[in-house]
Amino acid sequence: MELPEANPEVPEALAVVVNNLIENAVVHNDAERRRVSVTATVDDEHARVCVSDNGPGIDEYELEVLESGTESALRHGSGLGLWLVKWGAETIGGSVSFESSESTGTTVTATVPLEETDHRAYTPGDR
Repeated sequence: MELPEANPEVPEALAVVVNNLIENAVVHNDAERRRVSVTATVDDEHARVCVSDNGPGIDEYELEVLESGTESALRHGSGLGLWLVKWGAETIGGSVSFESSESTGTTVTATVPLEETDHRAYTPGDR
């Protein structure tokens, strides 16, 4: 796992997004030797977490349903994992992108804004 040198503060919900991405990368990977990599980068305003695997890729139909943003009784995805990832990232002001190929696997990138925090110590009487 590669981590950025900075120690930025990100929304706590990013943990749910990343955990679901890692779980999907392992559970839906039928390769003889499963590989999952996680990288994180940070700029002045955003954190990006990429989860890549060597699995079969995400079915084009699943991606179309996710990108449309809606499901119906006749047109829906096969599970909740990717919906949780998309919803979780969007709820905290971020986005998710998917790069998928049967031959090379999948890379999912979650981009979220950094949290603004005031690191000054609070002392009673401060106003």
